[in-house]
Amino acid sequence: MYKDSAIENAVRAGNWRNALSLVSKKIKQHPNSSYFYALEAEILALSGKRQEAESKANHLLDKLPSDPDALKLLANVFDLCEVQQDVFDKVCKKYPSVDLVYEYFTFSVARGDILGMQKASMLLTRAVATAKQSVDTQLFKFWAATCLMLTCRCCTLAASVQKLYPQLGVRLMEQVGLQTAQHVYVYVRLLQLAGRDDESVRFMENFLAKENDLELKIIYLETLDRMNEPEELFRACQNYLIRLNEDDWDTWKLLIKAAKATDKLDECRELITSYSSRNTKLAAVELAEPCAIEEYFHDYGAKLCCFTDLKPYVQKGVFKEPFLKNRYDAIVSLKKPTLEQVISAVNIMKFRALDARDKQFVADCCMLYNKTKSHLDCLEEFDYFPGYEFLILAMEASIEHSNFGLELIYSLIVILEEALVKNKYEFHLKLWLMRLYTIANLQPAADELYRSLKIKFVQHDTLSHLIGTRRSIGAGPLVEVAKFYTQNVQREIPHMIISGFQSTAMNKLQGFVELYNRLNTSFSKISTAVELIRAYRLKDDQKGVEEQVSVLRSLRDQEISDNRDFKTFWDCGVHERLAEVDSKLPQYYTGDHLRLLMLRELLIYDPESRKTNERKKELLELYAKVRLSEIEKWSFSVLLQHFENTEPLPLPPKPDTMLSSEFNYYHAVVVDTYKQVAFLKGNTRDLKSILTNLRNENREYKSMARKQLEEVRKKVKVSLKNNFKELDISDNSISTAFAKMRQHLDSSIAYLQGL
Repeated sequence: MYKDSAIENAVRAGNWRNALSLVSKKIKQHPNSSYFYALEAEILALSGKRQEAESKANHLLDKLPSDPDALKLLANVFDLCEVQQDVFDKVCKKYPSVDLVYEYFTFSVARGDILGMQKASMLLTRAVATAKQSVDTQLFKFWAATCLMLTCRCCTLAASVQKLYPQLGVRLMEQVGLQTAQHVYVYVRLLQLAGRDDESVRFMENFLAKENDLELKIIYLETLDRMNEPEELFRACQNYLIRLNEDDWDTWKLLIKAAKATDKLDECRELITSYSSRNTKLAAVELAEPCAIEEYFHDYGAKLCCFTDLKPYVQKGVFKEPFLKNRYDAIVSLKKPTLEQVISAVNIMKFRALDARDKQFVADCCMLYNKTKSHLDCLEEFDYFPGYEFLILAMEASIEHSNFGLELIYSLIVILEEALVKNKYEFHLKLWLMRLYTIANLQPAADELYRSLKIKFVQHDTLSHLIGTRRSIGAGPLVEVAKFYTQNVQREIPHMIISGFQSTAMNKLQGFVELYNRLNTSFSKISTAVELIRAYRLKDDQKGVEEQVSVLRSLRDQEISDNRDFKTFWDCGVHERLAEVDSKLPQYYTGDHLRLLMLRELLIYDPESRKTNERKKELLELYAKVRLSEIEKWSFSVLLQHFENTEPLPLPPKPDTMLSSEFNYYHAVVVDTYKQVAFLKGNTRDLKSILTNLRNENREYKSMARKQLEEVRKKVKVSLKNNFKELDISDNSISTAFAKMRQHLDSSIAYLQGL
């Protein structure tokens, strides 16, 4: 937000001449205001005149302006000009007032700049010491010590600095005092960074004897383990388990580890038998006690945790063990198993899946789902039905052992569509259905499902790749995903960090700061920007393109942080990624692939960059390295013809079927390539000829797509009766699912025809 609305409107509209004219008038009206001089430099940088902008910014900075708003503008100018310059640090050393240095601190927080936070917090301790107003000097020393800790734990420092900072932090904390658990937390972390583990252990022991703080307890036990002090570790774990009665699994694991190292297994076993809980049953399994797995299953086989608890310990062939086989046979013989028996059956089939997932396994999973799905009739809103995992297990086995073609893909879509009719809130069914929709050229259906998940905040960062990879049907939900980064992340997390300092919740700060920086350099943030650039370019929305290019520029030289959640998708069934299944699914972008796409956009839209030659070189290296589809290779070869004057590859033939997302993607890439070259004012004659041919052909696409869908529907009807007959899916369910798919396919083809 600028101080003048007319200037702001001109900048937003990209009317640089008008914006500069308005700023010039303001400078004449306020010749002593550093703000408008800084604003002039920023507008010059935004308009592409970076050398002039940098010159004016340096000239203004030499005058050491003390207006925080002007300094923020100058910092942005140097960023746009790709110059490293800590403007606040330079000015605050000259004018170390509390207010200005505090602005430096909050500005560093807003940028996720941990080194800036450290410098500002140290300057604050000096500023408050000489301040005339009443200020809590101890609080700011606490902040400075915390920032020293964060810097050592989160940043790469020179060896001498890594040695100095913890010692300085320890001295600051000793001046502040160690009254609360938060003070002790920071002090202990700094002691350990200084290589004084023994002192940290003794200090934690004394504090924990008076106050039982969970965070310090975890650090205390982890430190004893890291120091290889099994006697002390065993005694400490005993204390928590016996005297404080804290039945915690991590504590049990450490107790067992210490017992093995100190020949105290008998004491350990005695302690285990004195409890009766899930953790002690699992501790017996960890110790490999006779019949421990069987006893655990007897007590917890009807709990959802059973399989994941026992999976690390069971051997191949466990399904044949009598305690599992007999329970399975008993459940199968029932007409209507209870919900507890359904959970037991799910756990048993998961153990069986570890051995073999053959055709009989698929049939048995389908039979169990059909036998237990009557429970769906009693579900209240948001209730959980464990039997859905029979379908997941059956689908994974079918994909693993079958040809993953259109017939199977559309069969699985019908199965999932019917399952969601009565179980419409089941998260994993929706994730699988979204994955299949995006393969089957039904992106509008995937977008609907994504929105139905009510995904908010960080989940956009971890899950948006499900609908945001190789999109060829417009921006869709990616508009909301992009807003998450520009609105929620930028506005909310810095406030959380500042609040953490003010409330002295120091043990939370590292998590907040690291989260903020991971989101600012997020893989999904960059891939969303790349996908939106293509979507906006296809619709000739240049303003939208420029907004997303600025997102790519903001990464600067930072490493991309891949926060995508691939675990949740596989966090059912056997709770691990199945390579035999995953290899048949279309793959998401790799880091190198995303980097290649980002470089392409920066070379097109940021030619003034001083890094242009480096970017061209890196793009050529990645182009030779990254596995691209044939149409992607062709697109890059056309772009390289413009940059390197090389011969482009011949255009590959378009996909045979319209029932695959590759069909829409092919057309989108061809049109997008034309628009890239047109923007660069390159030779588009051959591309225009290609576009003309495609546009002449696409008039019949809608009727052709419907015909292909009808042919697949007939095959799916037979496939469901032959391969999934135990599910007993009716002809009406098949017809209903395909009617819905036809609408979504029409939308996909209509988008293509509009390009």
